[in-house]
Amino acid sequence: MRRFLVIGLGRFGSALAEALAQAGGEIIAVDERMELVEAVKDKVAYAAQLEADLAEREVAESQFQGAPRLRGARFTRPELVCEVEYLKWTDDGKLRAASFKGLRPDKLPTDCRREDPVAAPG
Repeated sequence: MRRFLVIGLGRFGSALAEALAQAGGEIIAVDERMELVEAVKDKVAYAAQLEADLAEREVAESQFQGAPRLRGARFTRPELVCEVEYLKWTDDGKLRAASFKGLRPDKLPTDCRREDPVAAPG
């Protein structure tokens, strides 16, 4: 099953999320407007109002040592956990070919540890 993240649930985003879901995709739909999230929540796998949630968690600077300084970047307190699939860690500690898999409300940030990918047998 293919997974898709649709950010923005206006007319185009909502139609895209619904079409991808009808085609068998697993859809994560995100918007800052709760009424749009409510309108698609029964048609997709996951629907979330993240902008408002993230705005409440915003802080002035990154909580992580060595975080890159990017113009226009916004930082939040590390309170949410998500699952990410990736190819490998680079020598400078970045994820290569990372893919967001979804939020994990069943996990605490303090339980998170760096994991190295395991090669498939064969």
